[in-house]
Amino acid sequence: MSLKIYILKHTNINYEKMKRLFSAITQFVLGTRYYAVIIGERGSDRYYVASELHLTRASAEAHRRRIAETRAYVYITTVSFRWRH
Repeated sequence: MSLKIYILKHTNINYEKMKRLFSAITQFVLGTRYYAVIIGERGSDRYYVASELHLTRASAEAHRRRIAETRAYVYITTVSFRWRH
């Protein structure tokens, strides 16, 4: 039996409250997840982390689309990492 099922059966905590609790514990133990967009200069072998760190993948994807519209930079990849303050 998983911890989630055990807690739901033996407490009066609803699923949404438990989900928020586990998210808060995960964030405290592992840190906050961030997304960074890696870009490169067109016609060069230089690569950079774009100037913004994003809290959601959707925000990082929106930034990737804005970069695709430029002529100076090319999108390479999006990486995710966790960071504890």
